[in-house]
Amino acid sequence: METTIKDKHLGLLHKNTKIQINDIICAQISNEKVIKRIVAVSGDQVKITNGTIYKNDVSITRSNLVYPDMSTRILNNDEFFIIGDNYQVSEYYIIKKSQIVGELLF
Repeated sequence: METTIKDKHLGLLHKNTKIQINDIICAQISNEKVIKRIVAVSGDQVKITNGTIYKNDVSITRSNLVYPDMSTRILNNDEFFIIGDNYQVSEYYIIKKSQIVGELLF
């Protein structure tokens, strides 16, 4: 997958209350801010089996990756599953809406 955001890319964050699938957001994870894409929202089912990420029982990755298995999880209200566009090297997170700093606008 080609890089969506390149080094020294200048963007604008919008404090949007209506976050949707495929939005690119900035999230606060511990003491760090990360830029990731929202791939699943409240009510969606996510799991990782043999390195493949599934959303609602449909694979969202093209090949086996190095992710550890994660049992099926239905996202609660105001939870989001986020991951970077380069699945080969990106970390994933399940976050709360309160962790979202803003949506990245180009």
